[in-house]
Amino acid sequence: LITAGYLKENSEEYAPFIEGVSLSDYCITEIESMWKDADHLAVTGLVNAIGQSIRVQYMDQNAAPNGGLFYDFPPDQKEVPRIALLYRPGHYDLIYRR
Repeated sequence: LITAGYLKENSEEYAPFIEGVSLSDYCITEIESMWKDADHLAVTGLVNAIGQSIRVQYMDQNAAPNGGLFYDFPPDQKEVPRIALLYRPGHYDLIYRR
């Protein structure tokens, strides 16, 4: 809900990335719905909403956008993000660092 609210409040920035539906409908079907994988727009919206960078680590190297084992949101970070998620197809887990 945090992400959906942020995207709606900043619709002029995010609406151009959505085709065929309104931003509100996109949020209902893709962000707020259960059993949907968060796409790039959803993670970017979350990062901007909470003001923290996120590292998504991938179990399947082929799933990473850059073909690596992880992808940082935003990608131009100088430091390792403090929040890390493990992406398994269909599911994200929060990774706790020691």
